[in-house]
Amino acid sequence: MKANLLFGLGACLFTGASAFGQLVVTVDENGKGNVNGQVLPAMISADPTVPSGSGTLAYFSPAANVVLGDVLILEPASPAAPQSSDLIRFLQTPGVAGTQLYFYSDRDPTDPTPALADVGLPANVGSTAIGPFVTFTETGLENATNGFLYSPTPNQPGYFPIDTAGHGPTYNIISDTPEPASAATLLAGAGFLALGRRRASRRA
Repeated sequence: MKANLLFGLGACLFTGASAFGQLVVTVDENGKGNVNGQVLPAMISADPTVPSGSGTLAYFSPAANVVLGDVLILEPASPAAPQSSDLIRFLQTPGVAGTQLYFYSDRDPTDPTPALADVGLPANVGSTAIGPFVTFTETGLENATNGFLYSPTPNQPGYFPIDTAGHGPTYNIISDTPEPASAATLLAGAGFLALGRRRASRRA
């Protein structure tokens, strides 16, 4: 039920944003996502392709015709021996409307305040059972805000047409934000949704 409420909020965002011709989806590893500046719902959720996993940060997109798959982001420091930094996984879960963007990030065991997505990368990165697999190198400096802009082409993970010409969205993926948000951000959002559910039940 909570996921469906999140979907309902997100559907309004995507409908309005796509009307302006360009759709930019911004996500970071602390649950601060938006679509053209409007908040994109997020929560900690279990990845159905990782049965033993405890869950990670997931954003909820109302778009249904999205190419599923993995986008692996590599550290920029060592091109000869690239190190994985983050993973964006596009999935559709039975019973949940739209598409989920699961955000995984590597975790530094010395970091006293890990981000919400800092759970490490799953073992099934790049699984062909999920969909296409692409890799990119992030830009920016370590321990500062960095990431990259990803504009998928048809048949790449995350692509869906936003207009009749077949243009797709652009994803602004932010990693290593210098001031990690606390879990209270998502808890506050969950409380707001719960309040909405209670009011809706009273009206019913």
